[in-house]
Amino acid sequence: MHSKLKMGDLLHRSKGIAQHAGVYMGNMQVLHNQPDRGTVITSFSEYAEGKEVKVVSTEATDMQQLAKRNEDIVSNKVQYQLFNNNCEHLANYLIFGRKMSPQIQATITGLISTALIRSQFKSGHWLLWLAGGALAGLAIHNVSRKYDFTIAPDTLQVAL
Repeated sequence: MHSKLKMGDLLHRSKGIAQHAGVYMGNMQVLHNQPDRGTVITSFSEYAEGKEVKVVSTEATDMQQLAKRNEDIVSNKVQYQLFNNNCEHLANYLIFGRKMSPQIQATITGLISTALIRSQFKSGHWLLWLAGGALAGLAIHNVSRKYDFTIAPDTLQVAL
């Protein structure tokens, strides 16, 4: 196991332009939410899919609250929904007690900003402008996100 990794740490791995979020649950297990499987607990290596995993240390000290929310999530088996129950919603609820998706927020912000800019220029196809703005918002958010450390795939193999 990676020596810095602690139960309750927020994990991210690349999934195209987006980042797939999960929560480290100890014993090399990760809780995350997937479109095709819903909420699952998988091995760390299955979550990583051979990619680098970026970690935000959350200092989640209330393990009882974490366990209670985990039980709530697992027992309710709420399926993946992009705008209100994606992997970030699940991870943030588990760790912080509130469902939120900064990637969705950044995508919407990029879309709205581009719509306002596009309204001033009136040139080009509006749908391309909106799609470009949404993608730019998401990309800027993910590039600027701060991580405490990363776990390289080769390090993970040695750790297991």
